[in-house]
Amino acid sequence: MNCPKCGNENPEQTHICSWCGQVLVKEASATNKPKIRVRNLILFALIAFVLTILCALSILVSYLTVLLIIIYGINRTVKIIKSEQSKGKVYTATALLAILDIFLVCTILWRLDAQPIPDDYTVDDLRLVGVESSESYEILLSLAAKDKNTLNVSVIGLSQNDVDMIDDIYNIFVKEADNTDYAVIERIKAKSEIISEIWEKTTKSREVINKLSRFEEIADLTQPDMFTDISFLRNFRNLAQLYILNTWLECEQGAPRNAIREITEFDSVARKLSVNARALLTKMVSHWCLKMNIRTANFILNNPRVSQENVKFLAEHFVPLSNDQVSLRNTFVYEYLVVTKGLRHELMQEFPFMHFMQNVPFLKWNSTLRVCRNYWDEQLGIIGESNGVSNRQFSVWPEIYPDLSPVVMDSNGEFLWYYKSYNPVGTKLLSIMLPSLHRVFEEKITLEVQDDLFRIILNKRLGKQVNLKAQMYSDEYIIDRDRKIIFSPGPDGQAHTEDDIKLSINQEVIEF
Repeated sequence: MNCPKCGNENPEQTHICSWCGQVLVKEASATNKPKIRVRNLILFALIAFVLTILCALSILVSYLTVLLIIIYGINRTVKIIKSEQSKGKVYTATALLAILDIFLVCTILWRLDAQPIPDDYTVDDLRLVGVESSESYEILLSLAAKDKNTLNVSVIGLSQNDVDMIDDIYNIFVKEADNTDYAVIERIKAKSEIISEIWEKTTKSREVINKLSRFEEIADLTQPDMFTDISFLRNFRNLAQLYILNTWLECEQGAPRNAIREITEFDSVARKLSVNARALLTKMVSHWCLKMNIRTANFILNNPRVSQENVKFLAEHFVPLSNDQVSLRNTFVYEYLVVTKGLRHELMQEFPFMHFMQNVPFLKWNSTLRVCRNYWDEQLGIIGESNGVSNRQFSVWPEIYPDLSPVVMDSNGEFLWYYKSYNPVGTKLLSIMLPSLHRVFEEKITLEVQDDLFRIILNKRLGKQVNLKAQMYSDEYIIDRDRKIIFSPGPDGQAHTEDDIKLSINQEVIEF
């Protein structure tokens, strides 16, 4: 290096001229000025972008990325300090590295999922029947088969035209019998030939009902998946309508004992199916059949042609409904298994790309399942059927998270904003997985109240003492002699509204 003052040559890296003492720092600084390579910055930015994307897909990559950037950052900072760069550049580099590290740490925390549910519900938690009753399920499924010899005719022997006619006649019973059951007797009599003709067509299906009634229990072995076949319910419901209409007709034709035998046989099947029913739809259809059978039995009680002996025969079967028959626990556990195990399995089958979404931060499976489990446990608690299940809800957050508030879905199907941010895809799935059960609860209570009302009428017909104390919606059941009904005001607590739960009374036969 030549000295600008004396012109003598000095060794490289010399800061002071050994000949004249001239300071050579400026030239040295210019010589040592680092070269900024744009392509290196672009490469670094590209690598950082790719690693950020990978961090969202794999927590392991997140950990490795943070470690590599910290090592790289420390290495670069040391080099900057050794090269005697300004403190501002050191602070800037350190701040950028800190911001990037914080971002990556937040990504790691965001993508953490809750722990799997310990000792979760399984199929073993559903009600099981004895080996001797397992055959009943296959017999029950036979109601869903088609007649191989006749097109468009189900195994119960009814064409679609037959089903439509029965449905029309049954609607007379449902819609017009609310005020008094006896206002529609003549209209049903006018259809007696149609009812009898269709009744004869169902000989084979009535044999199925007879076989099922002989089992001590009726099994329901429906597997918990989204597309399980429960098509037998449609034919079962059609048969229920036909049994009810035929019972009315036989009572009016002077054959109450035969009518009682038919309706009690069908009611026996409905009661046994209700105990082990798994799918919510199966339970609802079973409860619907029980309600309509109670109403039909009430018609028999109020019929003046029915002797006291026949009433006693009817009373032997229509005992109070048991807790198992009205319980929803088995159904709720089954529905939980369907929406958790079933939904996840079906999503994986229908959308193969979902296999790659199991570990992405947008969908936390464990947290989603915990919200779902909490919901169904809460419903079991509401109806008093928790059966030892702890009231403590499962935390839906990772263990290292602070104790945040419980996560529940509101009446609009929405969740807390911060849980939606944490689990955006999971909350969308939960809006599908968590059904509104308000109507289900009401139907259960309606069945229990109706059974209570029937018990009062039956005891009165048998000459026993009765108690009008109500178990729900009012202090006592109300007897309206003008409308010829005994009723409960229903959920709204107001008499003579649409939600009233009522049964008719023939005051010539039963006096209150």
